[in-house]
Amino acid sequence: MIKLNLMFPLALAALVAGCNDSDQPNVAPLLGANSFVTETDVVIMDRLIATDKNGDSLVFSLNGSAQNGSVTLAADGSFSYTPAPEFTGSDSFTVQVSDGELSTTGQVSITVNVAVVSFLDYSRTAFSQNEGATPLAINGRDFTQDAMSEADYADLLTGQ
Repeated sequence: MIKLNLMFPLALAALVAGCNDSDQPNVAPLLGANSFVTETDVVIMDRLIATDKNGDSLVFSLNGSAQNGSVTLAADGSFSYTPAPEFTGSDSFTVQVSDGELSTTGQVSITVNVAVVSFLDYSRTAFSQNEGATPLAINGRDFTQDAMSEADYADLLTGQ
């Protein structure tokens, strides 16, 4: 009888301990605040942020293209965004991140600011272009007035 009294609590403890073996329920991954800033005609190369509460590996995919640029997205979340030529303003694209079972969709925001350009450098580049070359873009640029006198261009004017 004593053996039976000792065996019953041990068997009950083993049974109860076995009941708590279930895995935690899978939770969908969360996308972070994915906002990026660039300048006119400057490519962004970065990585999107997402987390998974269960520690599952995540796979990213493009779910909607940008309207004012082009996007390339790798499965690991690394991406490149190329703004349309001379574009400034806001753009976005939609991504999906999956843990293999559940997925989340979110928006990536891009702000393309005006590029600040030295007028002296820009005008020198324009002056030295070949005759048939494509004209330099001016939209999406804010020129600093750093050419103060004819002396800034003396070498170009005299051919030296």
